[in-house]
Amino acid sequence: AYNISNPNSIIDIMQMTEITAKAGGVKVKKAVVSEGDKRIFNPMDNSSLSSALLESLGWRGEICAEEGLSDTVKILKENL
Repeated sequence: AYNISNPNSIIDIMQMTEITAKAGGVKVKKAVVSEGDKRIFNPMDNSSLSSALLESLGWRGEICAEEGLSDTVKILKENL
């Protein structure tokens, strides 16, 4: 099993939140973060996982983030 990301579908946490909320039929509340609080967040611009090794074996990402997250929410709703 591999935990990788589709390099053609890189999103940030806010985009992931918005996609998941839309799929779940809920609204997202955004909070304003103070400058002091910003220092404790991840300073990296891109912390996505590399799929280079699997791509060298012929793997290709076929599902975008929106489709994958929406499917996950659907499966969770069906099984709860």
